[in-house]
Amino acid sequence: MDGVATENKDFMSKIRPHLELINAAVSGVLILLGWYLLTAKEESRAIPVIFILAYAIGGYYKAKEGFFETFKQRRLNVELLMILAAVGSAVIGYWMEGAILIFIFGLSGALETYTMNKSHKEISALMSLQPEEAVRILDDMEETVSVKMLRVGDL
Repeated sequence: MDGVATENKDFMSKIRPHLELINAAVSGVLILLGWYLLTAKEESRAIPVIFILAYAIGGYYKAKEGFFETFKQRRLNVELLMILAAVGSAVIGYWMEGAILIFIFGLSGALETYTMNKSHKEISALMSLQPEEAVRILDDMEETVSVKMLRVGDL
C-alpha cells in the first residue's frame, strides 16, 4: 500500500506545476462541447452547466489570486475585474462569451506561471555555476581566494 501512496505523491509532484495549464485546457474542451451543443440546436439544460464548469475550472486560479490580492491590497485588480466581467456576461445570457473570456485569461495566466517557473529554474541553475574561488593577481603574483574576498578593481 505504501508503494501506491508513493507513486501518487510522485505523480502529483510532477503534475502540480502544470495544473493551471491543465485546468485551462479542460475549460477549453468544455467550451468546445458547449459550442457544439449550441450549434447543433440542442436546447438543453446541460449547456449552462457545461459553461459553469468551464468557468469554475478555467477561472479557479485567477479567481483565487484575484480575491486574495484584492483583500491584501484593498483595491480591485485585473483578475477580479475579468471574473466579474465573465460572470456579468453569463448573467445577461452570454454563457459562451464569458467562458471564452475566462479561458483566454486562465490560459494567459497559466502560460505566465509556466514561463516564470521556467525562468526561475534557469536562473537558479545559472547561479549554481558561480565559482567558489578565483585567482587574484597582486603585484604580478597569483593567489587563489574565495570570491567573497574579491573587491571592485581586483584583477
